[in-house]
Amino acid sequence: MPALRKKPLPPTFWVTSEKLIQQILWVGLFAVLGPLLGPKSYGVFALAMAAYAWLEAIFTDAMGEALLLLREPTDSHYGVANLTNVAASILASALVFLASFPLSILVKDPELVWVMAALSPIPVLGAMTAGPVAYLKREMQFQQFALRSILGLSIGGAAGVMVALNGGGVWALVAQILVQRAAETAILWAASRSIFRFAWRRSAFEDLYRCTLSVALARSWTWVAALAPRVIIASVIGPTALGLFTIAARISDLMCQVLLYPATHVAHLKFLRLHGDQKAISDAFEALVGRLALVAFPVALGLAAVAQPLFQSWLGPKWEGAVIATQLMALTILPWTIFYAASALFMGLRIFWLDQRIQLGLAITTFAAAAIAAPFGLNATCAALLLRLVLLMLVPIAFFRIHAQIGLGVLFRALAGPTVAAGAMALAVDFAVPPVSAHLSGILTLPVLVTMGGVIYVGGVLLLAPGHVRSLIDDALDIAPARLRTAFGR
Repeated sequence: MPALRKKPLPPTFWVTSEKLIQQILWVGLFAVLGPLLGPKSYGVFALAMAAYAWLEAIFTDAMGEALLLLREPTDSHYGVANLTNVAASILASALVFLASFPLSILVKDPELVWVMAALSPIPVLGAMTAGPVAYLKREMQFQQFALRSILGLSIGGAAGVMVALNGGGVWALVAQILVQRAAETAILWAASRSIFRFAWRRSAFEDLYRCTLSVALARSWTWVAALAPRVIIASVIGPTALGLFTIAARISDLMCQVLLYPATHVAHLKFLRLHGDQKAISDAFEALVGRLALVAFPVALGLAAVAQPLFQSWLGPKWEGAVIATQLMALTILPWTIFYAASALFMGLRIFWLDQRIQLGLAITTFAAAAIAAPFGLNATCAALLLRLVLLMLVPIAFFRIHAQIGLGVLFRALAGPTVAAGAMALAVDFAVPPVSAHLSGILTLPVLVTMGGVIYVGGVLLLAPGHVRSLIDDALDIAPARLRTAFGR
């Protein structure tokens, strides 16, 4: 009898696992570091890291995307990518450090200069990972990314906790990110030693340049959208308010990274392979949006409903000022679902300029919303950021019809069931919070509310969106043991 060949786990499983484990570890670290450090340390670190995060995204994503889109990248392409990326990142990092002096004066915090000086290696480490990331993605070795995240964050987190316990303040966060990024870079290069080279060839650079510039521009607007509210909040309201905003925005980002990014990241590679088949593209897009809404909407609306007891039992009174901000930022996941799906579609159709324009619109409106609302406080700023996303969401929806021949009917079929079910669940949980909190201890309140919400939502989607549920079960069974698949008739 021939031996059974073990079915490989799909890329989506590894991408989701990477993001999920990464965010679980972050939540655990924040549960330890948050009460020790307080909002001000997180505010200073967030402001310092924002600029370097932009550079890291540019040098990692832009060059990595260019290497992915080449049909057959050669050794020269990898060598040129490594050389130009590292050289450009060193120069860019130095320029950002120089900008730290006027920025520290603007926010009235001299410690910011030293923090930004210590963080200056971050873009260089990110630039060194672009080649390995593209190489491993082309080989569909997504398990390496999960390994990188688990080990890197674990090692960095241990370093941060040790510094925090010794009274290091914001330097605990600096130590964590530096050790984490160094470990991640070492793990990626160990997994892709065959492309560890530095070279220069003009023809290879020209092959990479156009796509690199397009993605870099899109990532730049994303960075502006992330940095603008932080600078405005820090300068108008203060570093402590920025720390509170940071946790609210970080929870929103956590949901995006776990619930939206994995599926859209893999989907954009699938769209590339459809080669203009309109029917297949429309069907794949409807399935993608439905899957995102099925998972993301109940988490976002449920988090908004239980934010108050969550913060009371998790972080204590020091962070209670972030409750309403967190509720508002959690609701941004609903429009972000459209933006993530749009980015995957347009990148998959090679309409790079369209994604750039959307990112530019997000950056401009983010700056405007934060500048107008910041004088009215943190909660007003978060409300303005949510409103601007809801209004701007109409732009990619219009582009779906114009550039991809995908109409409103596709979106309605994908979103209607999960939206109604998640909304009903959130309302029921919100009404239940006062009586449940009054009759149960803090430890039991959250499990009871989450269980109640889960039961209501599952019943709702089974009634309103059975097709989405069946599709999700089918994907889960693809990675399940053979005995379980047989039990489901597969």
